[in-house]
Amino acid sequence: MSRLISSQPVWLQVLELMLLAGSRLHLADVVVTRALVVLPAFVLGFAEPALYVWLVIIAIHGVLNHVNLRFRLHWIESLVVTPRFHYWHHAVSPPDRNFAVHFPWLDRLFGTHHLPGDRWPEELGLSGHPVPLGFAGQLTYPLRRG
Repeated sequence: MSRLISSQPVWLQVLELMLLAGSRLHLADVVVTRALVVLPAFVLGFAEPALYVWLVIIAIHGVLNHVNLRFRLHWIESLVVTPRFHYWHHAVSPPDRNFAVHFPWLDRLFGTHHLPGDRWPEELGLSGHPVPLGFAGQLTYPLRRG
């Protein structure tokens, strides 16, 4: 996928999951993602208060999935995305796993589910750490060629 349309490497480059790691979003991601989700729901007639409640729930869920606490939620892990599931999304190895934002059954459906026993990833980020560390570098990274 062209880096022009993917700022995913900037987000995956997090080397340690912490409370605010889920807030590392590129401005373009925020605008496009919210437009693709919220606008259709609004057009389909969902009540505005229901959309606000939903936005609060997903914001809390996103923050909780990035906490730097290693705990298991056992049977809940098969129903909703949990911190352990999301840690494997940020793992260096294996890459390209656990893309689901809310429901892990989607990754099982598409063959990208990875949640091995009681293990946690040994290293987070991207192999080789290709993303610049500074704010300006990360902001322009998706626009660079090559």
